[in-house]
Amino acid sequence: MILATGVRYRFHRRLGLDVPTSFLRAVQAHVPQAHVSIKNRDATSLYVGRNVAPGGFGWVVPLTDGLCRVGLMTEGDARHCFQSLLARIGNDDVGQGLRIDYKPIAQGLVKRTSADRVIAVGEAAGQIKTTTGGGIYYGLLGAEIASEVVNSAFKRSDLSAKFLREYDRRWKRSMAREIKLGYWARRYAGKLSDRDIESVVSVIRADGFFPFVRKHGRFDWHRGAICYLLGMPDLRSVLFR
Repeated sequence: MILATGVRYRFHRRLGLDVPTSFLRAVQAHVPQAHVSIKNRDATSLYVGRNVAPGGFGWVVPLTDGLCRVGLMTEGDARHCFQSLLARIGNDDVGQGLRIDYKPIAQGLVKRTSADRVIAVGEAAGQIKTTTGGGIYYGLLGAEIASEVVNSAFKRSDLSAKFLREYDRRWKRSMAREIKLGYWARRYAGKLSDRDIESVVSVIRADGFFPFVRKHGRFDWHRGAICYLLGMPDLRSVLFR
């Protein structure tokens, strides 16, 4: 059995699997661009702050059909935060007729994602970028590793928990450090005051971080960027004062 159930964990405990340690709350809707006020309609806008999305961030992503995706992820009350974000960026008509989607986002490394004749992949296995909440790329990596391990298991006629544990070992070699460091970084950033966030942004702008990202940044792997940030003396003085 391959469990690719997203954030539905109904079967995990009964099958001997573990589940993610915590969750963010996410919300998103497609909003007419005419109803929102953003500086640049050709670029994604991000919104941070304890009054915007505690422990996370908000976004406005312009699309090509006259709409934009407006959403956020947070440790707080997603419904309240979303209404506040709409009020911040929108006109009086911004909330009319919206289909609003709510979703939990798994966070943290899952201890056990395989058992006798069972493997979990994707968000069902906690394979999530803990910095941004994205799951497609990590889920594809997990699925590729799962297919290789299951193929080997069939060839050996061995679908035991002992053999399938190779799946846990392999995907965690690939993703565990990213997941753990990203989780720590997002949780720590979520505790910063708005004043601290302003200081962080000022330091980043002035201290060469963006040239580093343009040259070395990797869209789906954030550990290098986080380590670079932690190595900036001026930023450490803000984060750890």
